[in-house]
Amino acid sequence: MPLPKIHNHRKIMVALPSCHFQLSVERSKPYPKSPRIIGEHILKKRHELGLFQKDVALQLAVNEYTICNWEKNKTFPLVHYLPRIIEFLGYDSYPPPKTLGERVAHRRRSLGFSRKRLAKMLNVDEGTLARFETGIAMPKAKWLQKLQRFLSDGS
Repeated sequence: MPLPKIHNHRKIMVALPSCHFQLSVERSKPYPKSPRIIGEHILKKRHELGLFQKDVALQLAVNEYTICNWEKNKTFPLVHYLPRIIEFLGYDSYPPPKTLGERVAHRRRSLGFSRKRLAKMLNVDEGTLARFETGIAMPKAKWLQKLQRFLSDGS
């Protein structure tokens, strides 16, 4: 059955009672309270300082998309960026080292050295250095002195 044609084109308006109210919602923080991953630390610090990603990118001498990827944990900073990141954060986001290997890895990262670079400096195989850092192997006496010297002065 066809619908009847309506020739009256009036607009109907419904009046609602006037009332004044305000909605308020507490905004959640755009970062975790206790950051665990370096990108989360960067995100938290950036928001605390009221900075944009491009501002942080300029300070760390990287592209703003790099900051975005770090904050979203899509990529992780290369070791040579770590000294600048530590300076930006005002602290090292890695847990405090406890073992000799952890102390070596911590010192290496804080200087921005790759494992390959430090292994070459110490004249030790990169895999051997990795085993020292992870606690799989303990250094022999001749390497122990080199590691102690590295820990004390970075050379």
